[in-house]
Amino acid sequence: MMPFFSHQPASLPVLDDAKQVTARLKDNEAVQCICGSGGIAFGQAQRPSLMDYADGVDTMQFLLTL
Repeated sequence: MMPFFSHQPASLPVLDDAKQVTARLKDNEAVQCICGSGGIAFGQAQRPSLMDYADGVDTMQFLLTL
């Protein structure tokens, strides 16, 4: 017998178009990157370049200042 779980529907705002969705994602600090049209190319999110710094911090420059 499977346990019974009661799920409440999430109260999410209704977004009318892709521009609203994109703006909402860009304003959300929990979103690290947006992939696809208008964002990072698919497959490149996990392949940072030498000039991509975590949280905008140049790690090597930071380490040199310690």
